[in-house]
Amino acid sequence: MAGAAQVPWLRIGAESAAIITSILLAFSIDTWWDERQERGEEADIVADLLAEFRENRELLQESIRLHARYRDAAKQLSERGVVADEIDPKEAARVAFNVFQAYQTFHSKSGVLDSVLTSGKLDLLSDDQLRALLSSWPRALAELTEQEAVTVEWLVATHIALASQLNFGLVIPPDVLGTESFADLDQASIEFLSSTEARSYAGKRVFWEQATLRDAEPLLELIGEIVQALETANDGF
Repeated sequence: MAGAAQVPWLRIGAESAAIITSILLAFSIDTWWDERQERGEEADIVADLLAEFRENRELLQESIRLHARYRDAAKQLSERGVVADEIDPKEAARVAFNVFQAYQTFHSKSGVLDSVLTSGKLDLLSDDQLRALLSSWPRALAELTEQEAVTVEWLVATHIALASQLNFGLVIPPDVLGTESFADLDQASIEFLSSTEARSYAGKRVFWEQATLRDAEPLLELIGEIVQALETANDGF
């Protein structure tokens, strides 16, 4: 028909292209914003985990130091015994405290990691190796916790009767004031330390403390790997 209006295909095409471009741009902006938010959340998680595992490293290092001290004192008593008329009463008290009284368990800080694992936010971490290391932490920690529980169970079951034969008097436990300070151990207690019964107990404590240290050392290595991976990730933000 000669009088019919021409269809403005060029204008329609331009408007359609503009609409499509606007939609794609909106999707791109949404995606960029979501990625930015996730990136920011990842940075917060990494920083919080780094602080938590640095603290755990310090706590575990101190726990290992104490377990080693108990083991060494028990080894001293089990292998060489105590010569009642030669040992200094304060030294006898130090040995007796570490072998018959002191014990240590590692209590890790895990609030941040527990939250990350239970919420499913572990997937926000872009480093595959870091995710794997963090996923392995609960099982490795459980191994040490189980060993410490067995050690403490043995201590509670066996040391009470033996410890009752030690008269410490006034004792300031190690590390309360940053130094060891003990009252003199009396002669009867010193003589008990030289007995077969005491030395046998000390030998068993060497075994249990060494077993605990065997589980603690790999855990410390794992913490070191986790901290290193977290530091690398943290530097990337």
